[in-house]
Amino acid sequence: MCPTDQHRSLFSMSVQHPTSRRSALQKSAAVLAVGTAAYAVSAPPKPTPAPPSVPKPVRPAGGTVPKPGPAPRPVNPTPTPAPAPAPGQTVAGPFKYTPFQLPLPIPAELPPVGVGSSPYKPGDCFHGIAPEYFDRRTAEAPNQLWYERGPEKYYEVRMQSSVHEFIPGVKTPIFTYDGFYPGRTIRSRVGQPIVVRYWNDLPVETSIHLHGAHTPSHSDGSPHFFVLPGRAR
Repeated sequence: MCPTDQHRSLFSMSVQHPTSRRSALQKSAAVLAVGTAAYAVSAPPKPTPAPPSVPKPVRPAGGTVPKPGPAPRPVNPTPTPAPAPAPGQTVAGPFKYTPFQLPLPIPAELPPVGVGSSPYKPGDCFHGIAPEYFDRRTAEAPNQLWYERGPEKYYEVRMQSSVHEFIPGVKTPIFTYDGFYPGRTIRSRVGQPIVVRYWNDLPVETSIHLHGAHTPSHSDGSPHFFVLPGRAR
């Protein structure tokens, strides 16, 4: 063999060797892929976990399984109203009274302390009297001539503590006018001026509000117009 042929043979061997390694690697990879696929196909599925077991009620010896009890009652049930008592029937309770037996008298009439001439001096009450002027063209019902039909009538009322029996046998402390409950009636005519002097004989300040009367604001019993104890207004 000549040197040239020898070199050619060595060259051929050196070239063919890496080709054989590549072919072997490719064959090995193909075998590995086939084996993995075969394992994936033949592998068994994972088992499904069983649901948690619920404990069964224990049957007592010689007995039966207890049944569920009744539903709980509401916290605040609607009370059943008591039946109305019959006429003349005594109502049971701490007072034990018979309804519709107390008289309902008409309050007595309060006599005036003066007519036409004032027994009071102007401004002798604690707060005084504030004059108020208004335009008669915009006043309520100007044709009725309010405060212009005399003679004036003057009354005096004292606010006092007393005791009243709303229920027979039960004495309740109350505030009254002259010791009467309800207070006495003041009789007047439409358009006739009336002056009522209130004395406070109570231990607390008071404020008297008038309903349906034509009065100036300082005499209407506003919350800040107090009658102090021992004073008059």
